[in-house]
Amino acid sequence: MKTYTIFVSEEDINNYAKVSSDYNPIHMNKEEAKKYGFKDRIGHGMLSMGKVMAALSSSIPKRSYVKQYNMTFLSPLYIGQSISLTVEEKGETLHVKGVCEGENIVKGNISFSSL
Repeated sequence: MKTYTIFVSEEDINNYAKVSSDYNPIHMNKEEAKKYGFKDRIGHGMLSMGKVMAALSSSIPKRSYVKQYNMTFLSPLYIGQSISLTVEEKGETLHVKGVCEGENIVKGNISFSSL
């Protein structure tokens, strides 16, 4: 089993908003995010997925490609938080779990095939 850590900064969220044009207030404004029940601004789901994929890319065997990538977000990821990822490889699938401050944040799997 391998472990990785990813971190989401305010700069990450602001840059992702620029490139994606996703300026949803829950990502951009703390007071607006609180109106929707969050304690602070939250990271974009696709930003988190991208960071997970970047971290796990070294776990995918060389000369392989990703066939399928599924992630379920269990809790929000707030600015300045880190996710500790554990990865277990079973055949051609990576099973991923992400924990932040003792809480399950994300889980999913990445399936790959050899070229």
